[in-house]
Amino acid sequence: MPLDVFISFHHDDLRVAKAVCDKLEAASMSCWFSHRDERPGEDWMEALVRGLDNSQIVVFILSADSNKSSACRKELVLADEKGMPIIPLRIQDVSPTGSVRYILAGRHRLDAITRPIDRHLNALVAAVRSLIEALPSEEAPPQTIKESVDKSKPNLLDLGIQTSSEEAQPFIEQGFTLDNLGRYEEAIACYDKALEIDRNLASAWSSKASSLSNLSRYEEAVACYDKALEIDPVDFATWYNKGIDLNNLERHEEAVACYDKALEIAPEDADIWYNKGVSLRVLGRIQEALSCYDKALEIEPDDEDTLVNKGFCLDESGQYKEAMRYYDKALEINPNHSVAWHNKGVSLTKLGRYEEAIACYDKALENDPRLDKAWSNKGTISYNLGRFEEAIACFNKALEINPNSKKARELKQSSLRRLGEEM
Repeated sequence: MPLDVFISFHHDDLRVAKAVCDKLEAASMSCWFSHRDERPGEDWMEALVRGLDNSQIVVFILSADSNKSSACRKELVLADEKGMPIIPLRIQDVSPTGSVRYILAGRHRLDAITRPIDRHLNALVAAVRSLIEALPSEEAPPQTIKESVDKSKPNLLDLGIQTSSEEAQPFIEQGFTLDNLGRYEEAIACYDKALEIDRNLASAWSSKASSLSNLSRYEEAVACYDKALEIDPVDFATWYNKGIDLNNLERHEEAVACYDKALEIAPEDADIWYNKGVSLRVLGRIQEALSCYDKALEIEPDDEDTLVNKGFCLDESGQYKEAMRYYDKALEINPNHSVAWHNKGVSLTKLGRYEEAIACYDKALENDPRLDKAWSNKGTISYNLGRFEEAIACFNKALEINPNSKKARELKQSSLRRLGEEM
């Protein structure tokens, strides 16, 4: 019999997970709960796959432990691959990192940081029920689930915000459900309904902005964030998400100002420091960017993406060996990080260590064969070493992926000429 909810959690959060399971099942929603539903002697991975296959929705209990748990990451990856809606329930003041951040990006989350936990669970029940009701029946064609937004954009909106208008709340909850299903236009229509009832709902403005952002309508999203901030100027999540969209619009100075506002309210949020660093690097303010990455790493020392970005800034400032030290740290955490391998190859190239650089580009391409810059950079080294046939093969690969690469096209033509001269 199909189950409604798969509960993903770290074993140290068992008490909270049990409370979540009890609350959902008391509301007539069936759950897969590992400590109860694994069969005696069953391989835990087989049990995990069975549980996910038989469930419709995942509730992920986000804590410091689950954020770093390889088992929880596997559950989220499998759920994401299956296109399952995922509701993050954050029970500690932590920001998702690495692959967890990537998978949860663009998903509304519920906060249950303050105790007692029970007072937050009604919002979870409402969110799960809304999602179940919105899921297609067995006879209906499956919904198209859009890919999650860029992993650099964890969405910090909280459905648990209390609205002053009970009449508007159902529209906000329905918008939340549709947003989780990737039906952003319909979600926006729901938020507009809520705002027709009460124009002073900061949560409706922020949620509408998030859906607009997922549609790449960044100017409109920024305008909605401004409306939300007029009503609630101390919501750090709204400042943060506004900064993200200003960054998407290449308005980096304004983005930095928004991140600063967010940091005044939430100075221990690693994601805000990370994204401020991204904008500062684009502005060429490398030392300030490095300081931001250092702050982010004080809070989340094992965040692979922050380590890679710090390495990139060090490379840009000519500190190639120090840059590689940070790429290596990232690769210790995630040996399959294609950008870390690629960027390490760039630093090795600048140090004249060409064969080592090629080996790094090969590792990057093992993990991401469509990384055109790795093909192009590998081809450039082969060209400079006089290995023109190898260079041409690499440039061909780069141009298959990115036909507009001027560097690959020009060096391929030069390689063909040089090869003809040798023959």
